[in-house]
This record gives sequence, C-alpha cells and structure tokens, in this order.
Amino acid sequence: MLDPDAGTVRLAFLDSMATSLVPRILRDLRGRFPHLRIELRQEPSHEIMPDLDSGVAELALNWGPQPGPYAWLPLQTQALALVVPPGHRLAGRRRARLTDVAGEDFVTIPPGYGFRRLIDDLFAAAGVTPRVTLEIGDLATVESLVGAGLGVALVPERFVGASGTVGMPLATPGGERVVGLTWRADRRLTPAAERFRDFVAESAPYD
Repeated sequence: MLDPDAGTVRLAFLDSMATSLVPRILRDLRGRFPHLRIELRQEPSHEIMPDLDSGVAELALNWGPQPGPYAWLPLQTQALALVVPPGHRLAGRRRARLTDVAGEDFVTIPPGYGFRRLIDDLFAAAGVTPRVTLEIGDLATVESLVGAGLGVALVPERFVGASGTVGMPLATPGGERVVGLTWRADRRLTPAAERFRDFVAESAPYD
C-alpha cells in the first residue's frame, strides 16, 4: 500500500497470449516500473474467471467481454484465419468460407475453452457442423498439427505459417476475437494492480 510501484500483481492470461501480448506488456511495464513484481498464471479461459472470482488472480488477459461483475478493457482485435497444409485444395484461395471446410478433418480446441465457443458459434451461424477429428488445448499445437497434414483449423492470424501452414482470411461476419484486460468491478484493486491496469490502458490498443 505504501509503495505500489514495488508491489505484487497477480495476473492470469490465456495460453495463446504466452508468446505475444504478455511478453510485450511485461517488457514495457518493466521499463516504467522496474520494481513491480508480477505473478503469472497461464491457463484456459474457463479457469481464468474462477481465479478472478476467488482472488487467486486480480487481473486477467482474456477474450471477452465476459458476463457478470467484470470490468473490461479491450486491447487487441485478432482476425481469424483458416489454415490448411501446403498443397491443400484451398491453399490458393484469397478468402475462405466456413462452408468450404464442411467435409474436412478439423483440428481445434476442446469444448469448454472460450476459443472453442467462438468457433462453434461461427460454424452454427454458417449452418455447418465441422468434422472434428483432433482436439488439443493449445493454438500453436493446433497450427502445427495442420502443418503436419492432419486437418484444417481456424486460428488467430498471427499463428499462420509457423509450421508451414497456408492461411487465408475468413469471409465470415464475426471472424475475429477481441482480447483485453478484465477484473472484478465490484472489488477494489490493490494499488499495484491499479498501476498495472492504468499502464495497460495508457498503452492500448495493441497492434
């Protein structure tokens, strides 16, 4: 309380942000507040919200906004892309529709994850039932399985090509996710957590 610039912030974040948004924020934060200590929790969305509720985490980087007593600060909009293996019949397309993959083996995140709900909603709106053949709780691994020729997938654009996959934007309304910072609006943050939140707000949005 006496020295919020040297306090501890308990931050939870999505697995898919581990190599992109989180390192960037922490690097910039370290330059401004070198003595601020951050306790990190990398976990899926369905574990993040209970941790906020219990107080295990004070702040979270998540996709949203989420229903309930949560404040929300959008930081980044991530367009989704269809990824296919090299040489796939769709690899030359400039844009893709969900109906294009109706009969394809589909690789994705397991049920219960926030990203899976987004994918399921997009397919339902398009009137398509994907043929899910592999599920794994990490988007980088999803992309690598596609690169190995084991199916096609929807991932945020920044994952395209990491394992040689070919990506194309979706010609689908709502083909994106918004990630941001969330916290319990009905509780007062610690001074250190307020420092973190305010710093991130000053820096937003993130490209």
